Amino acid sequence: MPVKHPRRDTDIEQFANDLAERWKQGDGVEPWLRTMEPELSRKVRSERWSWESVARALNMAGIQYRTSRPWTGVSLLQKITSVRYEDRKRAGRKSGDTRDISAWEPPPPVSLPPAGKELAIPDGELAFKPATLTGHGGRTVAETHAPPRREPDPAPPPAIDVDAILARFTGSK
Repeated sequence: MPVKHPRRDTDIEQFANDLAERWKQGDGVEPWLRTMEPELSRKVRSERWSWESVARALNMAGIQYRTSRPWTGVSLLQKITSVRYEDRKRAGRKSGDTRDISAWEPPPPVSLPPAGKELAIPDGELAFKPATLTGHGGRTVAETHAPPRREPDPAPPPAIDVDAILARFTGSK
């Protein structure tokens, strides 16, 4: 990454005066930054200014939010990144929406059965066919039931030698 040249105060003051001429007191900071982003980014990329130097110029020009919190290089870069992201998102929405809203037509009406004809459903037959997943990686009906559960054989209880246990407790063994 190229090293950023340290900026003298005169360079920063000159850039601050240029920025102050373009800033009107009632302007919103984000819309203004959106219009100025290409120039500020060009300063950082081509002229090798640091974001910290650009932030100092913004502070000298009096371009701040209502909180009057001074810009830092980090806060300015975060805001510029946010503005770039929003612009890309907005451009994507515009290019992705190819429908012409003025040419919108309502969907065709749903056709109804002829009048007087009832839809007869024979007894025991469903009015619809249930969906199945067989043949498409799904399981067949036989596979959907759980296999019968096989209980393990119960283990026989251990044989207890009462005489050996008593001998161990009494210490006679």
